[in-house]
Amino acid sequence: MLNSWNIKKRQYITFFILLVITACLSCSMYYLLKQKWIFYRNGEKFYALKDFSKAIVYYKQSIKLGLTNKNAFAHLADAYIFTQQIEEALYVYKNMFDMYPDQLFAQLKIAEILGQMKQYDESIKQYRHILYKYPNYRNARFYLARVLTWSGRFEEAVKEYRLFLELR
Repeated sequence: MLNSWNIKKRQYITFFILLVITACLSCSMYYLLKQKWIFYRNGEKFYALKDFSKAIVYYKQSIKLGLTNKNAFAHLADAYIFTQQIEEALYVYKNMFDMYPDQLFAQLKIAEILGQMKQYDESIKQYRHILYKYPNYRNARFYLARVLTWSGRFEEAVKEYRLFLELR
């Protein structure tokens, strides 16, 4: 009876050791194989804390490791905007649009940033391209009118504002 208890005890100890080893290996392998997601989640943490400089570091690393998550690109670009790095934000949105050509959000942000950078002709071209595909898209119509106003093209702006008001 005592001998069978020792055998059971050894079996339990062996099972426990194997369980601990499996847990350690699982954690280690997750860290090695899913690094891009770990960096992304750290970027999200710092983004939520509004520490955009740190968020940029983590988002860039996650993308460098091959993450193609649209939110990673969008938050990286927004973090650049919040830290006054407008050209970098534009570059990220252009990359996002190249990867996802059907991503209207990226195209709108590109047009918006170009307008803020006073590259009015390029911004207008982007908005017109959006409106060619989506003629009833109110926000694009409004922002196009605004950029036309900034560029001094008041007659075209008035026309776009009127079209915007008609789209209710």
